[in-house]
Order: sequence, then C-alpha cells, then structure tokens
Amino acid sequence: MLFRSIHMQIKQSISFYQKWMGKIRVHIFFNQTSINLLLHTRFRQNEGVIVLGATNRRDDLDKALLRPGRFDVEVQVPLPEYQGRKDILEYYLGRIKMGDDVDVDILARGTTGFTGADLENIINQAALRAAIEGSDKVYKKHLDFARDKVIMGMCRCSNTFPMLLMS
Repeated sequence: MLFRSIHMQIKQSISFYQKWMGKIRVHIFFNQTSINLLLHTRFRQNEGVIVLGATNRRDDLDKALLRPGRFDVEVQVPLPEYQGRKDILEYYLGRIKMGDDVDVDILARGTTGFTGADLENIINQAALRAAIEGSDKVYKKHLDFARDKVIMGMCRCSNTFPMLLMS
C-alpha cells in the first residue's frame, strides 16, 4: 500500500530504510511489515522508484530480501582510515567541552579498526564518565577509559581479590 501510494502520487521516488534489524524479536512486527512491503511490491525497471537500505547486520536480514533481483547493487562501506577517523572524532568532539590534554591525532591513531559508530560511542562514553566524576569537561583519561570500554567491554570487578583492586 505504501509503495502503491508513492507510485500513484509521483512518478519518481527514493525510499531509504536505515538500520534494518532483520530477525531481532523486539522489532519483529515492524521489520516483517517493511520486508513484506518491499517483497510484494512489483516495480518495473523504468518506473523511477529507488529503494535504498542500510544495515550493519546483513547476516540477520531475511533471506527473501537477499535473493537475486531484490537489490541490484550492494555497497560495502570500509572502515575509516586515519584521516576519516580524525574527521569523525573532531565532529563528535565538537559537540562537547574538551580538556586541554585531548589530542585528536593520538586518539585517531589509537582507534584503528573502529567504525564510525564505535568512535561516536567512545565520545558518548567519555562524556558519561566525565559527568559521573563531576567534571565539566572531557579529558584524555575519560577518552582512554571509553576507548578501553569499547574494546574490552564493561569492567567486571568482583570481591574475590579486594586487595588487588585497591593497589
């Protein structure tokens, strides 16, 4: 119905679906509805309707969506290189107050293999850590903590060896 109304109203259209989740149970109704709309709508090649989709989880998408003829072109976006990471970090760091000890060059060099989402997560985690500590700015120690958290996950401290944690 959605695509039929698009077709009836305008001759050319671009529909973009970002972050398709696939088989995640929380969003199953929405995703199945979106996928069914795409699969059951027939377009002719010259109708001028373009459907774009983006996902980080291709392996979780419905197999019917990935059959030949559903999407003509698949674009793989590589991980950002040094300059790309630096630009992404500068963009997200521009939204927060930074301490004088923050060096974007060093941070960009220390985040090889990170996606843009990982870099955003580092900045968000650093800002949260700074807020928890009562700091009005994000300093290098907050960014280092956040980078380690993104790489290794949440710190799990147990009471098994309390003396080791105190030193």
